[in-house]
Amino acid sequence: MPEYVRECGSGSGKDVLALRRHVENGDTEAIMNVFKALFASIVYTANDTPFEHYFQTVFHITFTLLGQYVECEQHTYTGRIDCILRTKQFIYIFEFKRDESADAALKQIEDMHYAEPYAADSRKLYKIGVNFSSETRQMTEWKVG
Repeated sequence: MPEYVRECGSGSGKDVLALRRHVENGDTEAIMNVFKALFASIVYTANDTPFEHYFQTVFHITFTLLGQYVECEQHTYTGRIDCILRTKQFIYIFEFKRDESADAALKQIEDMHYAEPYAADSRKLYKIGVNFSSETRQMTEWKVG
């Protein structure tokens, strides 16, 4: 990997080994920091206005490349979960918003009962609301509920 993406080498905090360790340890703050750094390093063109799906895709591809079990747009009886990541010890439910708030994302997780299918699961559940700015193309808020 360092041969192709030199700034993502070991020790940069953006390497896959560090992210995998954070995911497997349930360290939501460290996961947030890795994604903030990743989004800050993505070059944009003046005509690009990213949609919510753009941000969701980055999460999906990143987790998939880590070898994690991830699904996006998972249908439930009330709606669709933007992104769900399952590990041996944790379940992460992500709701993404663009130009809104992390609180609005967490409210949607609650209002739509996205966690209910996992009520009997013994793994620790994290509900994570994430907001992105279309103006700055950055992750502006990350809240764990």
